[in-house]
Amino acid sequence: MKKKGATKDAVIFYAMDELGHCPEYLWAKFPSYAILRCKENNKWYAALLDVQRDKLGLEGEGKVDLLDIKISKEDKAKYIGQKGFVYGYHFGGDSWIGILLDGSVDKELVFSLLVKSYQLVKPKKHIK
Repeated sequence: MKKKGATKDAVIFYAMDELGHCPEYLWAKFPSYAILRCKENNKWYAALLDVQRDKLGLEGEGKVDLLDIKISKEDKAKYIGQKGFVYGYHFGGDSWIGILLDGSVDKELVFSLLVKSYQLVKPKKHIK
């Protein structure tokens, strides 16, 4: 049985249902772009974008939905270069990666990485 890949809508519903975070649409110029942020400290942990394929180095015409997430250096090294993963778009450095939401990455993996991204930005509990 073939596993289904994640879509932009599936990511939004997952973030709302499982993490309690609603997408925020911040830019009038890009009305389809959304961010997800941690409620405790307002840090972003994900951005949902639709990007021209050629800007991502992909073949073909038109746009593709993309999920940019925070990621550990170890996980970035593990996934970059695999089908459906690209360098973070608009987010540089070692801490962001892009996931194509075109069905090429299993949705359970996308959701797992979204949760990890949230965990990277949420405040750490200090034990006294």
